[in-house]
Amino acid sequence: MHYGKYGGMGLNGETMLGDDGVAVVQDGKQELTMKPEELEVEIKKLSLGARATLAEKILLSLEELSESEKERLWVAEAERRLQEIRQGAVAEIPSEEVFRRARAAIS
Repeated sequence: MHYGKYGGMGLNGETMLGDDGVAVVQDGKQELTMKPEELEVEIKKLSLGARATLAEKILLSLEELSESEKERLWVAEAERRLQEIRQGAVAEIPSEEVFRRARAAIS
């Protein structure tokens, strides 16, 4: 199993998220394994300030992704967007219209 390393999120030790979506927190002696849904429940127990700090650290950690991880995430996002288009959940906008709106917004 491949684990991508994500450290420095206000936790003692090291936090890793596996391909199976399970977070593993290690502090040298103990290991805690959580699914993302369980982790979300625990995060919501934190104060607003602590959640904001954690969110900032998580967002900053995205800059630490390798090029292959970034590419994988963008491919997943592109596939999600394509699926939304195919399901009719969103409408396509011709590029000419997008550029017309952009020019109007900055004029």
